[in-house]
Amino acid sequence: MWRKLLALACIVLATGCGDGADDAASPGGPFLGTWATTSATTSVFDCPFKADQQNVPVTYTVAKGDGADLKITSSLAPDCALKANVVGTRATVLVNQSCQRQDAKYKDTYTYATTSVFDMPPGGAATIKLEATFKRATIDGLDTGYECGFTEESPVTKK
Repeated sequence: MWRKLLALACIVLATGCGDGADDAASPGGPFLGTWATTSATTSVFDCPFKADQQNVPVTYTVAKGDGADLKITSSLAPDCALKANVVGTRATVLVNQSCQRQDAKYKDTYTYATTSVFDMPPGGAATIKLEATFKRATIDGLDTGYECGFTEESPVTKK
């Protein structure tokens, strides 16, 4: 009798635990996957220079997080995976996350706000809005004294 119960327990454990097959039931499961847009808007503000771009093609990758429900990566900053936790239909970026973006001339350090969200309302259009401040330095590390605001916002559809 004990052997049968032990065998049944082993079968239940082997088939029902740890396989990760039901991602949709995990926190943030419906958010997982690749999302895309051709109409993102990026804006720089509160800065001596202004840089707005509209209709920017962006792909977002949303995966299970390490230390959070999700990690969100934008194709505009592929080395920056933002951790986010999910409550209902909203994933909110966690506090104190920073990333660097650089071009041939500048190195910018972005600090993301907890107002950065991925919303997926039932029956509505999914949207991503990333908000940050950034400090600008020259590529060789000299502080320019500029601290600016930044947003990246778009409706997204799952690929």
